[in-house]
Amino acid sequence: SMSAGSAAGLDLCLHIVRRDHGGAVANNVARRLVLAPHREGGQRQFVDAPIAPTASGVRLAAFFESLPDHLDKDLTITDLARQAGMSLQAFQRHIRGTFGTTPGAWLIRQRVARARGLVETTGLTIGQVADATGFGSVETLRLHFRRIVDTPPGRYRRNFIPTGARALQRPHLHPLRAVCLFTSGMLRPERYCCHHTGVRRWGERPAFRTRRTCPAGRSRPRGTTRGNEPVTQGTEWRESRIDVAGALVRLKRAGTGRPVLILHHDIGLPEHMAFADALAAGGCDVLLPEHPGFGLDSMRAEWMRSVRDLAVVYRSMLAKLGVGRADLIGLGFGGWVAAEMATMAPADVDRLVLVGAMGLQPRGDFITDQAVLGYMDYVHAFFRDRAAFDAVYGEEPSTDQLEAWDICREMVFRIAWKPYMFSQTLAPLLGGVMSPALVVWGDGDRIVPRECAGLYADALPNARVETVADCGHAVALERPDALAALVRDFLAD
Repeated sequence: SMSAGSAAGLDLCLHIVRRDHGGAVANNVARRLVLAPHREGGQRQFVDAPIAPTASGVRLAAFFESLPDHLDKDLTITDLARQAGMSLQAFQRHIRGTFGTTPGAWLIRQRVARARGLVETTGLTIGQVADATGFGSVETLRLHFRRIVDTPPGRYRRNFIPTGARALQRPHLHPLRAVCLFTSGMLRPERYCCHHTGVRRWGERPAFRTRRTCPAGRSRPRGTTRGNEPVTQGTEWRESRIDVAGALVRLKRAGTGRPVLILHHDIGLPEHMAFADALAAGGCDVLLPEHPGFGLDSMRAEWMRSVRDLAVVYRSMLAKLGVGRADLIGLGFGGWVAAEMATMAPADVDRLVLVGAMGLQPRGDFITDQAVLGYMDYVHAFFRDRAAFDAVYGEEPSTDQLEAWDICREMVFRIAWKPYMFSQTLAPLLGGVMSPALVVWGDGDRIVPRECAGLYADALPNARVETVADCGHAVALERPDALAALVRDFLAD
């Protein structure tokens, strides 16, 4: 091909390497090939005459080379022009003529490029990366990073974790694979030995993860939630991962007795759930899975396209675990999943509990559309009392938590978008579920209209409705004791 075509082909190859393996690898490849690592598509492609080297060219080269070391500062275009030794107008013309964009947009891209490198190659938190690149806040970094790179910084980091570190995130790592990583120096034996069993107590963190802290920056005492409320003592949670349909379902399990499956809200599985603790301590074998794709460390099933697909995954999980008849408890979005599971195998459902369940289309109102709200505002709407939100997530939720909510939202849009949060086929199928059913609603629910409680009661042949006072949509998180009392009485009836 012509020389211009060859150059374009090499640019394309570098772009693919950068997308698949990160900027650090792409830069190394470019260095070996003696190529520019990245060329803006809008740059000028032709020159009228050869350009002789000038003092200003040398000065600008030094300016561009030193710029990454100063991106943590609050730079203005005037500051940049002064550092480049140019007037403001000349600097603006030079940037637009060289890069085909405005100086402001060019500076943002430089900050994102720097952030991209730090995310790939360092262990800095996203907040520290935001400070080091001059964005000033995680929200601003995430906005520009996602616009330019087309993925959130946290998810981008997980794509470029070194092989050994990624293996640490997989507790099911096969010993032979671990030996290969040991010999290559990618994995230290003392780390693997702590996690190769795939089982640890609920709340314990792998060694490679940074320990979370409470909003004030102090370590949260073991045995307390973010709100410093005591967790039920004597409840030992075991964690494992179950391979179901190509996805690893993270499962927490505690207690002995009748099997009870609890399915969480669409905002993810909280670090602690006092409601689940109470049932496990009260004579139930509680199974608490995290929906695939609904968490920072959760593996998404790329084939999944509907909530009924998710229900099939949980049916298969129970079969793999050898659990026959079980009680199903669904919270909000999890209530929709539980209802779908009940219609698939009605004889395998002992009791059905739906708490603020989505899944049915209200006639006179709408289920709150999270696409028109920020993810913080959407989660706040789950609670009637702001203090209850603070007790679960803290006054200032961590960066990891914010990113987890964003990931949950992506998964909801993937499997529950059209139509939004309801199924047109569920209501008729519920008529075949003859098991006793308890429909629970918070009196201040701002997410799912109260009308839906009546729709579920009408569709299920053997259902009754209970209302919990002084709480919103997240009944299990805001009034765990009240809900646990209702459910225990219902299961014992």
